Amino acid sequence: MLLALMLTVASSPSAHGWQEVGRRDGVSVYFRERERDGNHETLGVGVLAAPPWIVKPALDDVQAKTGRMPSLIEDHVIRRDARGVVVYNRTSAPVIADRDYTLRMFDDSFVGNDGDVVYVIRFHTANDEGPPPRSGVVRVPEIYGEWRLESVAGGTMTRASYFVYVDPGGSIPITIAQWGAQQMFAGVFDAVRTRVKDPAYRAQEPTRPTRVVARAAPLEGFAER
Repeated sequence: MLLALMLTVASSPSAHGWQEVGRRDGVSVYFRERERDGNHETLGVGVLAAPPWIVKPALDDVQAKTGRMPSLIEDHVIRRDARGVVVYNRTSAPVIADRDYTLRMFDDSFVGNDGDVVYVIRFHTANDEGPPPRSGVVRVPEIYGEWRLESVAGGTMTRASYFVYVDPGGSIPITIAQWGAQQMFAGVFDAVRTRVKDPAYRAQEPTRPTRVVARAAPLEGFAER
């Protein structure tokens, strides 16, 4: 059933420049070239066994102790303000040097023209708002992306789309990048599946957004931020 729900969304990603590069653990992974430089954006699409209003606060909890994101070894909130939250992350993965970066995350949720809430969490690099570079750690120069959470299966489950561009610094062959993306996205979705089991995220629904927009076609609404 999960595969069927995914395929209803991801049936023609090539219409928007996306090319499927693999599937792992219920997550379909796509690559797309940026026109300006030929670098690759990545999209993962999977189904989560919880409604969007539970997944949203789970993802907003950037310092969650359960469902830790893969390779993340350090994180702390620098500030919260009217524009969202600024958080510092450091990652450690096999073979490559540790990376770090500061992100600004903000809510961009909306109500579709069908009346359903689409929860959206956007993020981009904000290294100027975080700590200075550290010796022995590679500073990631550019990240942007978003989580998009849409209701499926009568509101009992979530179709989650995780779109991200990362300039990791240095050159990585495309075949290695595609393989790494499949491993990483599977790990990210596994972490979220674990996190949403925490009953704390079921305590209260997020505030319903007031912005109403036409729902973007599947895989169409992702663009550079």
